[in-house]
Amino acid sequence: MPVYEVILGSGWIALGIWTAARSAVSLTMGRTGQEMTKPGARERQRRLLGVKSTVVVSAVREWLLMQAHPGVVFVATATGERRAAQSAGPQVWTVAEAWLQHDKADRTAASVADALGLSAIDVETALAYWADYQDEIDDLITRHHASQDEALAAWERRQALDAI
Repeated sequence: MPVYEVILGSGWIALGIWTAARSAVSLTMGRTGQEMTKPGARERQRRLLGVKSTVVVSAVREWLLMQAHPGVVFVATATGERRAAQSAGPQVWTVAEAWLQHDKADRTAASVADALGLSAIDVETALAYWADYQDEIDDLITRHHASQDEALAAWERRQALDAI
């Protein structure tokens, strides 16, 4: 189980995460180190990390959620959004979507696990998170479906040009 460490200094904040393998991941924000003197470093920090207090609140929120749901971690997407995911597997919303795609009569953790190549325990972990945060996961599924619809419409418009 990882150990989380938040260190507050004068004008800076550091968040350290120590894993069982004794590897460390750390994030330091503020006026420390050479990183802050490189051109564009401050703007890059603001864009990627946001306000210091927001980062700390988000880190603590994610840590509390991971404590309540062992096996769930948070990953950053290409847009910078943070989403719940299996520690060794897909994001929670993809498990929830697969669950919904199965017929109710055949819907079991084992059948969904078999379809996704996961263990039934991994599916149950994702389902437990979904049950506690259904609005969040349902919103991700809805947005993903909208994105797929937009991509299909763009492809169909492009294919129509071939007929001209």
